[in-house]
Amino acid sequence: MDIAKYALGLERAPGMMATSDFPIALGEAAGRSLRAAYALQPQTWRKLVNIVPLSDFRPVKRVQISEFDLLKKDRRGR
Repeated sequence: MDIAKYALGLERAPGMMATSDFPIALGEAAGRSLRAAYALQPQTWRKLVNIVPLSDFRPVKRVQISEFDLLKKDRRGR
């Protein structure tokens, strides 16, 4: 009787997975794989930013005048 219940999906044995468990398992595996791939890539963004430690979470306004060219608009005017 127990075998029939498990075969028909009326009851799950301890440790058995349901179809709702697969997205969670696959999502975790994909997340681990992406984090490992990102960790191997060089951090090129550090060349573009200046990291400044702040003591709290209040907004900070900064103005920087640089020699960076203005971005050109595309054909749509954006």
